[in-house]
Amino acid sequence: MIDPKTFYTEKITSFSAQVSRLQNQLIRSSMLRLGVFIALVFGVFFFFENTKAIGVVLLFGIALFLFLITRHQDIKYKRDLLLQLIAINKKGEYAGYSLRKGFNYAICDSSNQNLLLDAEYAI
Repeated sequence: MIDPKTFYTEKITSFSAQVSRLQNQLIRSSMLRLGVFIALVFGVFFFFENTKAIGVVLLFGIALFLFLITRHQDIKYKRDLLLQLIAINKKGEYAGYSLRKGFNYAICDSSNQNLLLDAEYAI
């Protein structure tokens, strides 16, 4: 059986690497959104006389910008969830987290025997 301290140390290392990767993705996503916005502004300025071209540029640019916003929010949510798991492991506190209501977990220690707790949930 694996030593609990080793197990949690490995998990913290794994979660930290994932958080670092997600942080880099967030930076790239932010820069890409900024680039799309600047391209959208220049496109409107460049095609100012051509109404059809402005319509195409605006439609494509806004759709791409909204897609990038939702993708950025998904990455941010994953990073925040991993940060919560790291905080739980490093402090040694017990907690549970679930995407939906209804998840619970049991703990057993010297002061509170067989305690069943409801986990916090996102949705």
